[in-house]
Amino acid sequence: MFIQSIGGKPLQRNVHGIIFDVDGTLVDSEPLHIEAYAKVAAQYQVTYDEDTHLRYVGTSDEVTAKGILPLIQKTAPEKTWQEIVEEKKTVYRKLIPSLRLRSGVRAFINKAKRSGVKMGVASSTDAHEVMMMLEQVKLKQEFPYIICGDQVQRKKPDPEIYLTALREMNLSPEQTLCGEDSLPGVEAASRAWMITVAFPHMYTKHLTFPQSAFVINKLSAIQVKENQINENQINESRIN
Repeated sequence: MFIQSIGGKPLQRNVHGIIFDVDGTLVDSEPLHIEAYAKVAAQYQVTYDEDTHLRYVGTSDEVTAKGILPLIQKTAPEKTWQEIVEEKKTVYRKLIPSLRLRSGVRAFINKAKRSGVKMGVASSTDAHEVMMMLEQVKLKQEFPYIICGDQVQRKKPDPEIYLTALREMNLSPEQTLCGEDSLPGVEAASRAWMITVAFPHMYTKHLTFPQSAFVINKLSAIQVKENQINENQINESRIN
């Protein structure tokens, strides 16, 4: 896939791999996360709303649970952040059947597939939940490489998950595009030296992303000239 420009900014580079974040990037999951946390918090007379959620977008359930735990412990001092995470996951997984793709995702993935690039996802969410989401939106089969939060020690904004994905996909960062929706995700991809695209949604569109990232409001803003990448081209991008 030869990318001509992203968001109107010229790139002129052949891309051999694309790695997407899942939550908020491929799927419109943030409203469901808010609903799940709100239901859990309400059991302990704690309010969890959109303003609260903005503090944690792009992080992990661990970070969120630790953040709201002091409030929960006012009525349930014995509660641990691990218990809050499990309660939230139980609620969230029941909401997954209502999950939908973000606009333009399937069309872009189809275009990328026709170009022959390697496709992967890298999510801070645990593998079981990632698989549930990808299966719900019928995307699991599109991604031969799936790296999840329980496969790494350090979560975004640490670049570990993207460095792991690059190794598993045998790709060089300068020829791999990454799609993210949040500041921690964009920072992680940028620190892995990938071609980083910020695709914000209603909860992250107000943020100021690093200048190193391309910022778009729709995936069709990635202007590509489709071509078939042969094995010799892919070999040139591999990490020795």
